[in-house]
Amino acid sequence: QQQINTNLLQIENEYYASVRPKRTIKSGERPTTALTRRGVQYVELRSIDLNPFSEIGIDDVTCCFLETFLIYALLKPSPLLKKHELFSIRENIEKTAYHGRDNVTLTNNNEEKIDIFTWAIQLLKEMQPIAACLASSYDDKTYIDSLEQQLQKVYEPSKLPSAQVLSILHGPNDQVNETDFIDFGMERAKINHRYFQNYRLTKDYLDHAVADAASSHEACRILENNKEIPFEAFLRDYFSE
Repeated sequence: QQQINTNLLQIENEYYASVRPKRTIKSGERPTTALTRRGVQYVELRSIDLNPFSEIGIDDVTCCFLETFLIYALLKPSPLLKKHELFSIRENIEKTAYHGRDNVTLTNNNEEKIDIFTWAIQLLKEMQPIAACLASSYDDKTYIDSLEQQLQKVYEPSKLPSAQVLSILHGPNDQVNETDFIDFGMERAKINHRYFQNYRLTKDYLDHAVADAASSHEACRILENNKEIPFEAFLRDYFSE
């Protein structure tokens, strides 16, 4: 309870951002300290919704598209944002979240208005050379297919996951109520439950999981047997990093 503060951000992980650079931290190490010492290990995407129609929340095609998109973003020139540009991006995110299936929704692109349909197609077509390069490098056509699937969603918004969910929830009066949504979630949960009940893990995977569990229990035992330091001393040492 002493760690909770309703007014102040105490560690970097409490600061919300749609994308964050990350690095596996060592015990007692702050996230920014780890990044400074050893650099960016991976990028965390925090605005990706789970796909309710996938047993694990995401599929290979989506992963290939995200990889293509991230490389595109990496290669695209990215000057420092001005304050008004940051507000413009936030407005675009909000408009896309609320009105993304409406192709006439206007967004801001370098202080110019552009409808979401035109801009989405433009961006996806700019990614095509990257998808082709990845497909060639990995000998995997999924990268090209993933981009084509996203284009189809732009041309036919009914293929968007959100539209598919709404098409299931809409009743005779084209209304959605809480019970429908709960029923949908429970039905998907039952489908996923049956899938994993019938899924058989390999012996090598099970052996690896058992070994990991044993190692984790041993690490927990060592930690619990260590002499605890006062909480104030722990905080002082942590923030001195």
